[in-house]
Amino acid sequence: MFKDEAAERQRSRQFGRREANPPSEVIEGQKPRISTVGVNLHRPERSNSQAARMFNVSEKSVAFATRVLASGHEQVIAAVEGGCVSVSDAAAIVKLLKPRQRELLELVHSGKARTLRAAAKLKKPKTVPAAVLRSNPRDPQVMRGKVRRAYSCFMDDYEAFRGYVEMAADGCGGDNAFITRARECLAAAQAAMYDCLQHYGRAKGA
Repeated sequence: MFKDEAAERQRSRQFGRREANPPSEVIEGQKPRISTVGVNLHRPERSNSQAARMFNVSEKSVAFATRVLASGHEQVIAAVEGGCVSVSDAAAIVKLLKPRQRELLELVHSGKARTLRAAAKLKKPKTVPAAVLRSNPRDPQVMRGKVRRAYSCFMDDYEAFRGYVEMAADGCGGDNAFITRARECLAAAQAAMYDCLQHYGRAKGA
C-alpha cells in the first residue's frame, strides 16, 4: 500500500537536503541560484508506522507480517491469517527452506509442538535402514554388526568433533574450564564407545 511513499523516501535520501548542497557561485547583483532538486521532496512517514496505525497494531507486528508474506510458505501464511499461528512465531522460522517450514507447521497441527519455534528445536527422528528393521533383533550376530557400524560412524565424526572443540577454544581466546571439560567428555565418549565395541562387537571367543 505504501510502495510509492517508500520509493519517494529513497529518492529523498539519494538527493539529500537542499541546504546540504549550497550553490558554488554567486554572480554580483544576482540572487543566489539554488538548485530546485529535492525542493518538493519530503521525508515521508515510515510505511510500517502508517500501516501500524491503520490496523491498530505495533510496528514490529507489521515488520513480522511483511517478512512472513515475503518468505513464508503459503500454508504458514494461511495459518497466520486463520489465527492458528502468531505472526511473530511465523516470522521466526521464515528464513528456513519452505519445505522445512511446512514440516514445522505439521508438527504444530499434530500437537507435537505448541509453536513453530518449539517445533524447530525438536530433533528429527533418526531413520533406521530397512535391512536393520527386517533383521531379527534377537540374533546376536546382527546386534554385533550394529555395534560395529555405530562405532565406525562415531569414529568417522570424532575428528570433526575435536575440530569443533578447538574452534570454540580459538573463539574463547584460548583454553578454559569449558574447553577442558569438552575435551574430557569427548575423550570419555570415545573410550566408552571402544569398550562397547570390545564387549558387544566381537564374536564370542574372538
